[in-house]
Amino acid sequence: VINDGDYITSLVTYADRIFQFKRRNLYILNVAEDTEFLEGQYLNYGIMHPSQVCVSSYGVLWVNEHGVFRYDGESVIDLTADRIKLSEFGITESSSSIPGISYSERLRKAFICPNLASSTDGWAYDFVNEGWSKLPSGFWASGIKSNLHVDFNGDIVYMAGTALYKVGTAANTTSDWEVRTKDMDFGATGIIKK
Repeated sequence: VINDGDYITSLVTYADRIFQFKRRNLYILNVAEDTEFLEGQYLNYGIMHPSQVCVSSYGVLWVNEHGVFRYDGESVIDLTADRIKLSEFGITESSSSIPGISYSERLRKAFICPNLASSTDGWAYDFVNEGWSKLPSGFWASGIKSNLHVDFNGDIVYMAGTALYKVGTAANTTSDWEVRTKDMDFGATGIIKK
């Protein structure tokens, strides 16, 4: 969707749909057929930063100052409505206050950091019990944090300063890092690329 006065902050795919997040709005485009069409437009469901959205086995999850939302393949569900007052939720969006969200398949929980720049507390949503928990102060490392990622072991990890943190454990302070990716053949296997 173009020419609406806003810019795209993140694109996510799920169940034959493209989620076009903008700062204020969310557009869901259905691409299951030969022609794409706009399936839904959701005002105030946008995000400011890609750290505010993740994909889980329960659907697409995202957080903004209006709450935490889930798209389950059929509809958008507000997970915070009638459960947490927005004044208690404590999420604001600005260039200096960016929330983060990630999902742990092993724990069946979504973890929310209200501000990746400074928050040490936050929220967790349990998909099994369908309930919220307030995370204690010190759950997230202090200082500026990277986006929340899920590693190859299924653990939620993030960087704060020079330390790597895993949700639920102390920091790993090693200074040597090894990054491994799959073989990138760019469609031409057996040929060495430079």
